[in-house]
Amino acid sequence: MDNILFAGYFNIPSGFGNIANNCSRFVANYFTARRNKTHAWNVINKIKHYREDIDVGQQQFVNNRRHAHELDLWKYIKTVNYLNEKMEAGV
Repeated sequence: MDNILFAGYFNIPSGFGNIANNCSRFVANYFTARRNKTHAWNVINKIKHYREDIDVGQQQFVNNRRHAHELDLWKYIKTVNYLNEKMEAGV
């Protein structure tokens, strides 16, 4: 079962609009690529095996349970944009 989708909340100083747009594009592209089994779907499946290598700024902040999933917003947006571009090119 796939588990790469997000859950929870975002605490961002720049407003929720950009991140909501970014994530909703990702979800739509992800399920379209999955349903159609596009070349992009194959690329995303390969990328999932290297998720530990993807730098979204995790573990750069306070090291406690409350901040366990904190990451750098701009690195996260850059990563999701990259994935969106891969999927949109193959959809």
